[in-house]
Amino acid sequence: MRLSRMRMSTLQTRHSQPSDPKLSRRSLMTGLTGSLALAAWSPAFAVTKDVAVAYIEETIAELRKILAKAAGRTVDAPELRRTMIARSNMSQIARYCAGRAWRDMSDDQKTRYIDAFSHYISVTYARRFNDFSGTPVITIGRTNDLGRKGMLVESPIAMPNGKVYRVEWLVSDRGGSVQIIDIVIEGISLAATQRDEIGAMLDKRSGKIDALISALKES
Repeated sequence: MRLSRMRMSTLQTRHSQPSDPKLSRRSLMTGLTGSLALAAWSPAFAVTKDVAVAYIEETIAELRKILAKAAGRTVDAPELRRTMIARSNMSQIARYCAGRAWRDMSDDQKTRYIDAFSHYISVTYARRFNDFSGTPVITIGRTNDLGRKGMLVESPIAMPNGKVYRVEWLVSDRGGSVQIIDIVIEGISLAATQRDEIGAMLDKRSGKIDALISALKES
């Protein structure tokens, strides 16, 4: 969620086509590599485009409230965590990011790992909100129907300096309710990125699950 130190009271959300409507099929498929692996665990997708778009609009509104409270300071990680847990399938994302290590975890370790992972993600992205500055405009662009894999909703972020960041949200109802299962920024899947980071952290700790959990909690 590489949004940033934006004062969300100044953010605008409107329906429009992104400034660069030509999506590269190659970059899209590269960015979705991790997302599609998540989809393999789940039954058929049923959410409509209208429902997916409305869900992302609501998500942006939630972020607006959080960032307005921050008023240029670091975003409150616990509040961001609550929003992320409420609007995304955190347990599924955590499981995917654990990779093969998930199979080696006891039930107790899985529970503690998911909790530590959600803390780690919220702290990480609370910090990354500072990457943007000024008064960017978030728009709702095209929605791509990926069939069983989900609905990919574009929400380009236009910065005051003219730079436009392509942001895409993968929305699914496979967890029993409408949820976000990945965010793709400039063709890069954040789920896949976090999987690499978790894998590196685990390797550094010789594959010890409890050591990984502790490291995530202390981040």
